Amino acid sequence: MSARIRVFTVLVAIALFLVGFVGGGIVAAWVERDKRADPWRQLRVDHEGQSGTTTHTRVIFDNPKVALQGVGVVRAPSGAPETGTVEIRGGAELDVRFGDDGRPKSYRSPSGTEARLAYKGTQARVVFLAKGGKALADTTVAVPVLLRTALEMAALGPEDTGWSLIAEAHAQAGGKEPPKQVDVRREVVLPLTVTLGKGGTPGEVRVQVTCSSYTCVPLTPTIDVPGASEVRIQVSSQHPRGADPQGGLTRFEEAAVAEARTAQKVLSDASAIISGMGVVAHACAKARLTLPLCVPVLTRDAVTGGAIQAVRGYDVPDKGPLMRARAVELFHEEQARAALDRPVDIEVCFSRSKYARVCTKLSGRPFGATPMKVGAGSIELKRGISGSVEGTFEMRQSDGPDCKFSPSPRTNGPLTISFDGKTGKVTGRLSANAKGTRPGLSCSLGSGDMRWTQNYSATMTQQLSPSQLTGGGQLQLNLTGTMSGSGSTSQSNCRTRGGASAACPSGRNETYNYPIRLTGTFDLDTESGSGSLVVTGAPLATSGTWRVPAAP
Repeated sequence: MSARIRVFTVLVAIALFLVGFVGGGIVAAWVERDKRADPWRQLRVDHEGQSGTTTHTRVIFDNPKVALQGVGVVRAPSGAPETGTVEIRGGAELDVRFGDDGRPKSYRSPSGTEARLAYKGTQARVVFLAKGGKALADTTVAVPVLLRTALEMAALGPEDTGWSLIAEAHAQAGGKEPPKQVDVRREVVLPLTVTLGKGGTPGEVRVQVTCSSYTCVPLTPTIDVPGASEVRIQVSSQHPRGADPQGGLTRFEEAAVAEARTAQKVLSDASAIISGMGVVAHACAKARLTLPLCVPVLTRDAVTGGAIQAVRGYDVPDKGPLMRARAVELFHEEQARAALDRPVDIEVCFSRSKYARVCTKLSGRPFGATPMKVGAGSIELKRGISGSVEGTFEMRQSDGPDCKFSPSPRTNGPLTISFDGKTGKVTGRLSANAKGTRPGLSCSLGSGDMRWTQNYSATMTQQLSPSQLTGGGQLQLNLTGTMSGSGSTSQSNCRTRGGASAACPSGRNETYNYPIRLTGTFDLDTESGSGSLVVTGAPLATSGTWRVPAAP
């Protein structure tokens, strides 16, 4: 009996030792994982959007020592992640697209290089493409365990989306004088079926939008044809800010809390973007590529895993003075919306080279208490002599005197010039949706980094006689019109002239309408031309160039 007791005692001791060893290992792993997340925990979350509309979320990393400066996520009205961005500190800003399974499927740099991902089990195939689609490498890597969970969570499906939130950005702006104008943005969705006439071929059609009274820009600048699509249009305007309310904020406080909880749910998509960046980094290393898409430090799984943990573990504030301040902002937005509510006509046009331009008109109240309802529409694109040529433009804005930095240093996009042979009317349309970061800006007040976004479009016209469009030779163009759009700026990594850390100014959002002029020459025989663009009325000098057709 005593021998059995001794054997039992030994077995119990071994079991306790193993439990203690494994438990200690688990605790040590947890502590190590928590430690590697510390550098990434200096972060803020911005979120805006409404239930049933496109939502925008951005995670900002304020620590200048980490590899990423920010990660953005755009969710479609269904709540599924659609597109995103990755701001590499000191490097490029990448565009991200999500697949139908909710995981990142591609990362694209401003230079045109792209990484396309396909997942199978615990592995990912990564295909690298140069600008123009030429294959650079095709490799398969195992998804590290520390990155796998974020991708698996993303594949579970979208969370419910809600109202808008600007989390810590509002809190840090406390004590500053509120803006005199309140920005209001709403979205109009046009369900559309496009068919092709005889001889038509599948392809891409550009969307152009104009509207009366307000600023309208297409959130879907292109659609594929033929087939069914949803054309999403942003309608925006400003209204003078009224007096702060003295009470009656209960429903706005509830909405502010709902915003915070919505923002919390979107963080899983941001984590998936970071995880995908880690997968791309491993594929870059395996293929021995050095591209703007490749961030070597993210091959260290502890670094990437730390970023993922910091984002997923972040608690978006949902109580206290921050919620009260946000409730006041929501009150002012509602007051401005009600004041702006009136019938509006929105013209949506679709253009494609060697096809007749087609337009449709929407009428409704985009700033109504409920979303503007639009019935399903259909159009047919027909081949013909439309007199339309497509090209490109580039716009540059100069910095001003001390501390007046341009929020739109360089933008570009598509340009279409249409010639109506029956009336002699010439119409030019251009649009741009651009963003970027200007690091290390310095002036008499100190230094810092500025992130900017611009989304604008312009329509310009010139009246000629029909005979001028059929006579051949050189045509002198002098088109005038209006450029309408919206932009935003935010600052980070702010420092005094002496190098000490300093509070950054609050971000800015603006909508604008400026006169614009297009001049130059167009050769009717070769259907090519070039010239200049000048924007007047902008606070900083703004001009550019154009050419048709686009450079090969």
